[in-house]
Amino acid sequence: MRIGLLLDTLMNGYQQDLLLGAHEECVRQGVDLYCLVGGILLAPDQEGLLYDLVTAKHFDGLAVISGTIIHSNAETLLPSFLGKFPGIPLVSIAGTCGDIPTIEVDNGTGVRDMVVHLAKVHGKKRIAFIRVDSPEGHIRYQGYQDGLAEAGLPLRPELIVEGDFTFDSGVLAVRELREVRRVAFDAMVSSSDWMAIGFMDGLHRREMHVPRDVAVVGFDDIEESRFCTPPLTTIAQPIRNLGTLAIRQIMSRLRGEPPTPSRLLATRFCGRDSCGCDSSAKVLARVEATPGIPGIWALIRGQGQLLEVVKHACPEFEADAHSPCTETLVEALLSDFQDRSNHQFLGALQAILARVEHMGSLSAWHKLVVELRAACLPVLAGSPEDSFHAGSVFEQAHILISRSAESLQGRRRLAKERQLGMLSKVGAGLRECFEHHAITRGLVQNLDRLDIPGLFVALQRPDRSPDSRARLLLSFDAKRSVQSMPDQAFFEAGEILPKSHTPYRRHSLIVLPLRFGIRKTGLCAIEMGPNDVTVYEAIREQINGILQCSDSREGIALEAVV
Repeated sequence: MRIGLLLDTLMNGYQQDLLLGAHEECVRQGVDLYCLVGGILLAPDQEGLLYDLVTAKHFDGLAVISGTIIHSNAETLLPSFLGKFPGIPLVSIAGTCGDIPTIEVDNGTGVRDMVVHLAKVHGKKRIAFIRVDSPEGHIRYQGYQDGLAEAGLPLRPELIVEGDFTFDSGVLAVRELREVRRVAFDAMVSSSDWMAIGFMDGLHRREMHVPRDVAVVGFDDIEESRFCTPPLTTIAQPIRNLGTLAIRQIMSRLRGEPPTPSRLLATRFCGRDSCGCDSSAKVLARVEATPGIPGIWALIRGQGQLLEVVKHACPEFEADAHSPCTETLVEALLSDFQDRSNHQFLGALQAILARVEHMGSLSAWHKLVVELRAACLPVLAGSPEDSFHAGSVFEQAHILISRSAESLQGRRRLAKERQLGMLSKVGAGLRECFEHHAITRGLVQNLDRLDIPGLFVALQRPDRSPDSRARLLLSFDAKRSVQSMPDQAFFEAGEILPKSHTPYRRHSLIVLPLRFGIRKTGLCAIEMGPNDVTVYEAIREQINGILQCSDSREGIALEAVV
């Protein structure tokens, strides 16, 4: 089976994580995923070619990230757009459309609670807001208004600025408020983390301190929010779970099960330094000491409360139901407390860190240890030996997390440097291929080192007339030994690839449009290998540049190749 995923761009952490969630679920389900990166619907630069490829003939199910491909005043066009796909089980992500099943995050409640937090916990009175004109942006703006009302604060239009989910729009928001409007504000709520990080950068440039002068909060909990200065208070949404649940819902329909109701996923407050919250533990569940019962036995009797602490403090539990079992950590910890050892808890923690290191920041796991410590040590206070041993276990856990995070960052840095070098060689190899009309050994080697199993380039006429044909210009399949610059590989323009060159194994393809000058002339399809999906965008840009140079220097015209 082939499932389609329509999204705007790969250069966005939200859509990258959602894609990875969908990809991982397709791997588990044994179905193919075709991710069509088609741009914003009906924008002037819309890559309409890719959306036109979606038909019931070629796809068994379709997930649409409506919240990203619908911007500005085009929200009313969503029903007609989704209506183009009759007979295909549909799921809309982050955008409601009639009776079509929807999976979205509770955007409004998270923002409302954040505004109330700033007002009641930190005493903020003039809370600004960066608004985005999109379906999700409208809901978050309503949450801002609801939060002000609940906190007893007036809505001040002069404190509301427009953004577009980017870092630069956050920087510009500071200028708008400070230099243009000249209004006072003591806090900022942003509709996204990237805008919040940009806003903090704008404040730093003006020598304003966060959070002393202005408290700043965001929405999304992207990885960068944990590493910016200061760490960003934000609302975490289960982004990967959106992609996972969308695929599960489509597969349920394909098995003939009744349509699943729309899902509204809860968000989670992440208090950090940017709003004035420190990193000290807030005990999520308390184990009560019992007179006459040793502290360790009291913890064993209160194991259910410790399970709650782990469940809510574990970063991975926000992402997927298939997370490491809470019981594993708690049982290992209690066993070490009884044996006066540390190897079971540290071993279980190390195994989890190794398993989830690809999912984000390992440093976030310090919170788990901090909150377990806060829950356990008061109960063990009656026994100095037990208390000292437990404190030692938690200190060694912090050291383990820090070393693992440092090692991971070092490996990521080296991998990125290696990746950039290989991408440069891939670009040179692609140029040589198109110049000599033959796939080179160097290109094959470097694609293999990038862990890219397949790369395909196809061109078609700009008019995309019904009787037009597309031509496969490049076909590389490392596992099938299909490596060629085909001379006569023509196929229907409505197809993504000719059947003879489609990977025969289960696969996930990233499908990106190609530009020939100002004309939309085809696509490149890259089989997913590395989780760093920006690699695929980089390869697309290299191919675009090569085709444009070939067009101007060597006269490779579409009329000649199609």
